[in-house]
Amino acid sequence: MMRKDNRKSHYRNGLLAGAIIALALSVFTSRSFKPGFREPPWLITWYLVSLLCGGGAGFVGGLLVSLIPIRLISAVGYFVGALFGAFGYYLQVYSFLLYVFRNYPTSF
Repeated sequence: MMRKDNRKSHYRNGLLAGAIIALALSVFTSRSFKPGFREPPWLITWYLVSLLCGGGAGFVGGLLVSLIPIRLISAVGYFVGALFGAFGYYLQVYSFLLYVFRNYPTSF
């Protein structure tokens, strides 16, 4: 059985890995935005939402890792947190595209 201290480390590892992965992906993606979305209010909002989505998803990944009854190394918490952070970033991009195409319709 795992001690509570070891469980908390998986939470933190997943949160940290998910937030870093989501922020790195959002910085990479924001370089290709249109000029209207490169202004500071939009970029700050984009990065904050990315930190929240990636960190929250990474925390959930760390929580799931801590529920496994066998002893795991901390790298597993980082890996699962990073995977969940990438999924959180995907959800952020999906909801952003829904917002943009709903409020700023374009003809393709």
